[in-house]
Amino acid sequence: MAMNLDDKSLRAQAPAGRGNLRVWTNLTRETAMPDERSDWQATRSFANAFREDQVQLGEVSLYLTDWGPRDTRPIVLIHGFNVQSHTWDPIAQTLSARRRVICPDLRGHGRSDWAKSGYYMNSFARDLIALFDHLGIVECDLVGHSLGARVAVAIAAEWTGRVHRLVMSDGGPEMARKGMARGSRKAKERLARTNFASREAALAFYEQAHPEWQAIFRTLHAEHQLRHNWAGQLVERADPELLWAALAAGLRDNEYLWECVNRLQCPALLLWGKTSPYFNETLIAEYHERFGDALSDICCETGHYIPREQPDLFCRLVEDFLR
Repeated sequence: MAMNLDDKSLRAQAPAGRGNLRVWTNLTRETAMPDERSDWQATRSFANAFREDQVQLGEVSLYLTDWGPRDTRPIVLIHGFNVQSHTWDPIAQTLSARRRVICPDLRGHGRSDWAKSGYYMNSFARDLIALFDHLGIVECDLVGHSLGARVAVAIAAEWTGRVHRLVMSDGGPEMARKGMARGSRKAKERLARTNFASREAALAFYEQAHPEWQAIFRTLHAEHQLRHNWAGQLVERADPELLWAALAAGLRDNEYLWECVNRLQCPALLLWGKTSPYFNETLIAEYHERFGDALSDICCETGHYIPREQPDLFCRLVEDFLR
């Protein structure tokens, strides 16, 4: 069923007995249809649109971009597996019209340090909580995609009472086996793909691999996902050891993350793709059982990469939920 996102009735009060879900309850089983308008062309520029920093935090140094007015409660955008903060540039630019937006590179990703101690969820979460302390941030809203959604759940539990609202984009404490098998296969394919000779070759590859993405996200991937090695070849910035986070080592975090859900003190919204292999109706039902009245979900007419496939829709849903 298509929903009209401009319909003010979508924010009507919940039926009796639904506890904390004062808003969004009647979105819970709706399907969000994509917008027709698109302003996400490959030539879109982000020059001078953000501040950037590199912060040493114990074992690792984290890179971040910082957007918008500093005197507002920040929205923290947390990227997915083997990506980096600049995948959020178009989303951050849109959301920062009214709010401060912070986009960190997780340990092992992008321009942040690789970590000898590994890539468990509580390590990702501790890094970002330390980053918030360094930046003087005492409260925020969290938006995470895929792996970033898992990290966001851990932060919301460990940083008690500081997270106002939590948005999970096609990710969370547990993901469907079909999707995890796909993620493992893709991670191994990245290791086998050793290099690109040029940015143009990389862009051609991403255009073929992800025709469903809006053009700007493929351009940003070719620009920021790769670095020149000593031989002048373009190779992945991410630590190859991240592979294990997509295998059994990562699955061991599921129990920890479900325990984190028991400690959440904020409303949560799950956006999931209708054709994504990472979610299905059985898993969605388990999410509602585990999260209880704190959770609403919206099924989007996309695959796994909701922010990159339908960024207009993604921004509208996030902005409305975070009001």
